[in-house]
Order: sequence, then structure tokens, then C-alpha cells
Amino acid sequence: MKYVFRSLFAFAVLAASSIFAPGIVGATVVKQFALKELVDTATKAIHVKVTKAEAAYDADKKRIWTTYTLTVLDTLKGENAETLEVRVRGGAVGNRAQHVAGAAHMEAGKEYVLFVGIDNEQKNQVVGMSQGRFSVAREEGKIATVANSLKDMRVADKQGNVKAPDKENPISNTLDDFKREVRKLAGTLPKDEEKKDGAASKAAKADTATSNGKESE
Repeated sequence: MKYVFRSLFAFAVLAASSIFAPGIVGATVVKQFALKELVDTATKAIHVKVTKAEAAYDADKKRIWTTYTLTVLDTLKGENAETLEVRVRGGAVGNRAQHVAGAAHMEAGKEYVLFVGIDNEQKNQVVGMSQGRFSVAREEGKIATVANSLKDMRVADKQGNVKAPDKENPISNTLDDFKREVRKLAGTLPKDEEKKDGAASKAAKADTATSNGKESE
């Protein structure tokens, strides 16, 4: 899985620097991920709060990376850790700035659910660029929600055909339901929760069968 992640990230960054999609200046071309693909590709799926962001050049002094220090609020997949650092391509150092369309940049103090993989330099990066970064939205009196983004990106299918995404925010849900679904896909849902799901599924099927029976009468 690590090899898949590295290849996809390299393709996306190359696209950001050399491919300009018609009608969208600087659009990055990426493979579009379904939720299961994000879960399968990531080594970690975590609910986090950003505590610090720091941009710096790499060793060659050519590329700027922003390193985010994260407080881990909940681990959905992978080993538990209290804190984690994730780096994202682009950022500003002094009066110099580099921008990569679709990069998974974040804001200090904000919450996210992230799908994290290891790159070829053994650094933590977000899988699928901003597809693997789910912003948590909280409003007083409302249920917290999450959504990822394909803003400033175009997607390529298996045949290499490139198009604009159908939706700018292709995956969204309530925070609790989303985390539950990620755990189910990752195989980390507690046993008692699995039993509840099984019971709920049976009840739903029974209701459907009853409804169909009444309609046929």
C-alpha cells in the first residue's frame, strides 16, 4: 500500500507543476479516491486538531514544505499516538511562496479527519492530497459534519481521461457517522458496535419485506 501512495502523490505533484487543465489555471490532475480506497491506502486514519504549522525549504533549497503538528483526538486506523507531524507540499518562507493546487493545507486550531501515508522519504503525508483531508465543521446547536475537497483539481480515470470532478466536495457526512464508517472499512469497529449494525440491518430488511408484502396485497 505504501508504494501505491507514493506513486499517486508523485503523479499529483508532477501534474501541479507541469499540467494546466483547460479552463482551470494550475489545476492538479489526480486519481479520485472512494472512501474505501482512502482507508485501504492510508497507514493511519486520525481525527486531529492542528496545533502548529511551520514552512521550510527542503535540503536542496528548491521546494517548500509546510509541516503541521497535530494533536490526535481519535485514532480510526493505525497505531495510537498523542501527536503526529504531517508535511504538505507548498507554503511561504520569508517573501517566497510556493503553491500546489489541491494540496492538503490546514489551519491552526481547526479539526480534521486525515488519511495519512508514508512517502518515499519516510515522511507522513496526506493520501490523495486534499481528498484525504476532511475538514470538520462545527456550528452551535448543529451536528458536526465532515467533507473533503477536489477544489482546484481535475480527476483522471483508469484510461487516463481527464475531467472536472462531478462535485467539489465528493464525500461528506456527519462526523460521528463518518468515523464509524471508516472504522467499519478499516476493521477497527468495536465488536459491540458490529453487533448493533447487524441487528439494525436485520431490522431494516424485515421492515422492507413487510412493506413489500403490504404493497402486493
